[in-house]
Amino acid sequence: MVNWKVSGVLVCYAERIASFGVREKSRDRLWEGLVALVIENHFGDWRDNLRRLAPLYDAARKIGIDPDELFLEVAGLILNNVAISIKQFTERSPEDKSLNAFLYSESVDADGLFWYKGFELDKELFRKIGVDLD
Repeated sequence: MVNWKVSGVLVCYAERIASFGVREKSRDRLWEGLVALVIENHFGDWRDNLRRLAPLYDAARKIGIDPDELFLEVAGLILNNVAISIKQFTERSPEDKSLNAFLYSESVDADGLFWYKGFELDKELFRKIGVDLD
């Protein structure tokens, strides 16, 4: 059963596994990420779930598989809210499903490993307005 803790793990897993899918050139990894989101089924904030589709979509394209085909395959596994969101994601314009549209970028860490990097809050900016994020 999905609860808040499990929801967070599934959403984070989907985001992280997109990077592993690129590194390993693995369709199976991307499939697992999409299935994690289907299981999570918008338990938390639906926007958190939706946002994770962008790196999964980009990763599929990057490793040379048809992202629409993969997304529709997973969306066909079950009829729930996320399956509908996944299907609708494939219908967006290329710009509306890009990394940039969902505030992601590509990154390489100090060890040379590929990562999708989401936006980070500017902690210093928040401190200036009196909000401590630590």
